[in-house]
Amino acid sequence: MADVVHRISELTHTRLSWFGCSDDDACNRLNHRHTVLMLLIFSAILTSRLFISDLIICWTPGEFTGNFVSYTRHYCYVTNTYYISMNETIPTLNNSHMRRKRSIYYYQWLPILLAFQSLLFLIPRLMWSSF
Repeated sequence: MADVVHRISELTHTRLSWFGCSDDDACNRLNHRHTVLMLLIFSAILTSRLFISDLIICWTPGEFTGNFVSYTRHYCYVTNTYYISMNETIPTLNNSHMRRKRSIYYYQWLPILLAFQSLLFLIPRLMWSSF
């Protein structure tokens, strides 16, 4: 029985290749080509923002200049940050509950997660084409 199925699949593949077709339909191509490409482009855009623009805007004291401001912004990017609107007062060290409640964790992980997600869209195609 397995031999019959194998011969039918070979025959189907041969017939499709005669006409320049493959076993991919539009949905498969959308998943393993276009989605992977789109996710990698977004990941590259977000990663390039690390080197081109300001990563995040952090409050710095007035006496900080140049390298100090740059260091503070990089430090804010890799540590847990929290959002404060411009008309709110900056919380004191005693108010750590508010900081934990409003923490934002996704900044530094988003490009990595998008690249990993594109890999997850590509793995089934690689496995399928290897057989």
